[in-house]
Amino acid sequence: MAQCRFASQNPALHSALALRTRAVKPSSPPLSAPPLSVVFTPGRGRGVVAQRAFAVGELVERAPVIVLTPEELAQIRGTLLARYYFEWGADEESGALALGYGSLYNHSFTPNLEFESREDQLVIDFVALREIAPGDELSINYNNTGEFADVPVQFEAHPHFD
Repeated sequence: MAQCRFASQNPALHSALALRTRAVKPSSPPLSAPPLSVVFTPGRGRGVVAQRAFAVGELVERAPVIVLTPEELAQIRGTLLARYYFEWGADEESGALALGYGSLYNHSFTPNLEFESREDQLVIDFVALREIAPGDELSINYNNTGEFADVPVQFEAHPHFD
């Protein structure tokens, strides 16, 4: 039977790896702080705030999505996940869960972001509608900007948001 030996079990390999590891130096500068962060707001739950300024028309986030079939959407309705998906597809019968910060933006009828589904790329772009300052909460209109933009949005109370 074949056995796997780890470097720590093979002194020669362990020494070679140790020498190689010590010779490696970071070639890029340290990562900077992310431009967005998640905060808790009483009465609204989690939300996203800007950590730097964004200009009108600037791409704030390009969020990859997980596409859900109509059958999968039926399974999450009535669950916490139902609060986080976007309608997807030409007929809007499918759904998409945005990764990154995408599914955490709170609703506002006067949002500072708009979103555009890019189904061919499996992403949703979030773009600044107005100047955004560091510390501003980022929000979208869950109805987006079309003819239904002013339709009231209602959610049932959920214990995770209190």
